[in-house]
Amino acid sequence: MEFLVVVNLFFLLCICNGYVFGSCTQSSLEVATKKTEIFCIQSDINVLKSDMHELLQSVNSNEREILSLKRENQFLTNLLENRRRQFSCEINELYENNMEHQRALNDTNTDIYHLNVTIEELRNGIDKLEELERRRSEENITQCIEKSATWYNEYYVMFTEGYRSSATTPRLYMYSTQNGTATIFSLHTNSNESIQLSKGENRFDLPSSILTKDGKERKGVYVQTSIPVVLYPFELYIDSSDGFLALPKQVLSKYYIVPSFKVYKHRSISKSLIGIVATTDEITNVQIKLRLLHNTKIRINSKEFNNGETLSVVLSKLQTFQISHDYDLSGSVITSTQPVGVVSGNICNSVNHPICNHFTEMILPTNQLDSDFIIPKIQNRPSSIVRVYCPVKTQLRIFNLTTEISVSLQKEDIFEFENVNVSVIKSDNKVLVMSYPTEAGQFDSYMMTIYGINQYKTDYSIVVPDDFTSYISVTFTSGSADGFRIDQKRVLVYKLYRKQVAGTTYSTMSCNITAGSHTINHESNIHFGLWIYGDRVYDGYGFPAGIAFNHNP
Repeated sequence: MEFLVVVNLFFLLCICNGYVFGSCTQSSLEVATKKTEIFCIQSDINVLKSDMHELLQSVNSNEREILSLKRENQFLTNLLENRRRQFSCEINELYENNMEHQRALNDTNTDIYHLNVTIEELRNGIDKLEELERRRSEENITQCIEKSATWYNEYYVMFTEGYRSSATTPRLYMYSTQNGTATIFSLHTNSNESIQLSKGENRFDLPSSILTKDGKERKGVYVQTSIPVVLYPFELYIDSSDGFLALPKQVLSKYYIVPSFKVYKHRSISKSLIGIVATTDEITNVQIKLRLLHNTKIRINSKEFNNGETLSVVLSKLQTFQISHDYDLSGSVITSTQPVGVVSGNICNSVNHPICNHFTEMILPTNQLDSDFIIPKIQNRPSSIVRVYCPVKTQLRIFNLTTEISVSLQKEDIFEFENVNVSVIKSDNKVLVMSYPTEAGQFDSYMMTIYGINQYKTDYSIVVPDDFTSYISVTFTSGSADGFRIDQKRVLVYKLYRKQVAGTTYSTMSCNITAGSHTINHESNIHFGLWIYGDRVYDGYGFPAGIAFNHNP
């Protein structure tokens, strides 16, 4: 700006000098005029100089102000930079502190997580311990219930007529939990024998005269033991044997529906029969509502009875009463004023061929029946004839590997079907189920009670009869087949069959077993059904190994 002011002043001076040092030939007027003009110009120049001076002062002042502003700006810039650095340090410090706190928080959260995991593990551990304790308690209770529901020391039994009664050996097989004594009282021989029991298998033979015939007799047998036992009465003959699981005194009742089987060619040696034994000191009135097929009649004590008529008989303690018929007595109903034992079957019958075998079972009273069943596969037999007996009106559903059957049955009706591998029965009311394995080569048929799934046990102690090739069949709804143990040894499974119904798998398997006493259970402590059976030339037998009876029917 100073340079521009100087140039302007120089330019004005040159102009003035031009006027001063112009041509000398001009007139004085012109000179005067020029002087006047020069004066004016000089005045203007002075004014301009004054203005220029003021302008220079203003410029200097502005420059000083600008410089001051620059210094102030630099100061502020420096101050801002210092503050920025300070704040940056503080921010970094805060960030580091925040990161440290975050790490500490993360560590705390991790510790809390691990603590929660530990608490949860402890809680789960406590829950598992409580569950284990509960299960142990339940298992102990169940075992106590099962022991109390399957181990007893009082039995009333009878032996019904056999093919060759005089050559038949009535035998009592007993499994004892420990050493003890047994008292066996026979009203027929008026004998009261005491025998020593050892842990495991025990046996006692009775005279063949104890086998009953038609009519009222004094042939009941009472067994009392000092320790709990499982009792299997057995009729042994060279080619016509069978046995049954004895029902203890505590579960005998006053109402039964009778199972038997159709009489092969209606011959007398194959007669259907019913046997009843009285168990109390009080007089027992027994009524038998007869179910006679094909409009047949039955003569008892010189009196004829038709289908649907009721036969009455009065029995005292240990008296027996047997009736037999050339036609099937299945579906007859027994009622009594006091608990009685009922044994039914056939003298010597068959399913498909003329060679016969003794059929006998001690019958479950109606308050010991069930509604869900698995029919076991019988080893070495092509099939079994299964009969379902209905004390009341019932809807049945039957499942096998390929088909499903649904059938409605009236009160006291019977439904029959063939089981090949495995069948499942479901009913809306309690029913009685019996199985009759068909003959195979020289092996005869027999009669066997099929008890329900709700009557299964977790372990069995059994006695297997001598002189037969024997087997067991197992049915179950949970657990693996290779978990079963006989005398703590793994079971070699012959074949396993399964059927799934509504999400539940129903299974059956079989295996060989030797004669004598055995214990059978599963490593997972599951409930399962168990049947014992055997073959020899022109003979066979079969019966349940044990049943968890209902004490609150």
